[in-house]
Amino acid sequence: MAFFRIKSIKSTQGKHISYLYLVKNHWDKEKQQSRQKVVLYIGKVEGLESFNIKGVYEAYDGKCKNCGRMDTLTISHILPLSRGGTNDLYNLQVLCKRCKSKEHLVEIKR
Repeated sequence: MAFFRIKSIKSTQGKHISYLYLVKNHWDKEKQQSRQKVVLYIGKVEGLESFNIKGVYEAYDGKCKNCGRMDTLTISHILPLSRGGTNDLYNLQVLCKRCKSKEHLVEIKR
């Protein structure tokens, strides 16, 4: 089972910086215990605290907004940051990788 891990650090300027990872439980045979292994580093997001990410998933019931899938989920901006969008909850949505790639193709055609 894979899940998102959010590490939030407060900088010296008082700004929150969150790091988002996709992690998976991994059985360590030598130590006879389970540990988390980072599968994918997703990125650094400034100003987005961990409770906001959980809030986005809760708002969409942990399902893709378009097709309802519950696996390969990502958080996507409705209005991209490059076009003036923000990291506020109302500008974030949950999409699976397949729907996100379709949305990206539509964005390119515009």
